[in-house]
Amino acid sequence: MKENIELYIVDDGQIGAGACYKNQSITKVHLDSSATEIGASTFYLCKNLKEAYIGSSITKIGKEAFRDCENLEKVSLNEGLVDIEAEAFYSCRALKDFTLPKTLKTIGDDAFYWTLIKEVEIPAGVERVNGFKQCTELSKVVFNEGLTVVEEGAFWNCRQIKELSFPKTLTEIQYSAFGDCMGIEKITFADSATLIKENAFGTCNSLTTINFPETLVGIEFGAFTSCSSLEKVTIPKSLESKVDANAFDGYCTEVEYK
Repeated sequence: MKENIELYIVDDGQIGAGACYKNQSITKVHLDSSATEIGASTFYLCKNLKEAYIGSSITKIGKEAFRDCENLEKVSLNEGLVDIEAEAFYSCRALKDFTLPKTLKTIGDDAFYWTLIKEVEIPAGVERVNGFKQCTELSKVVFNEGLTVVEEGAFWNCRQIKELSFPKTLTEIQYSAFGDCMGIEKITFADSATLIKENAFGTCNSLTTINFPETLVGIEFGAFTSCSSLEKVTIPKSLESKVDANAFDGYCTEVEYK
């Protein structure tokens, strides 16, 4: 078997599911094919793959397409890409830097799980965000207008994030979306009709500052549980009936409505 193969896909062929599964010779991939999709598990466990260049015709990266490519350092994602499916770059432990294209609309569950990305901007076309669980080096997240839901566990255990600012289009932060994000110090909500669900910010141990606009829909049981630095919160009086009595269960000893 040849070593250090640079693979060029430039014809009209299908980039089929599992086509290069466990191929240990490929080090670089150039996808300039007119095909529109990278199939599921196409480069799964290609452990020596270091670079991937995805051409302008590709609109979808399939499930587990690059999963466990542990030496993948550089990915060029084209404008025109619409869908990144679940676990597409799961556990690509060398992947530190990439830009999500403005054309992107979906990010699947655990798409970038346990990568080493440091900063990410979620494109405006992404209405529901997921996929960044266990990104322990992620320190900055930018959310654009258009985002409506931060899904369950989306940023769980992203411990380097210090500040969050949400757009006015946001409607829901789901269970444990930012659970165990121990570095978060400040959260800013726009005037949005947002429901903050159970454990959404559980164990955010550095959190000291939150603004709560009157437009909030509700704060559920344990939404801010065990936030050990959060001693006092002030909430608009109009929200009193919408906040669960145990929303701040744990360390917050003073919840004031005014």
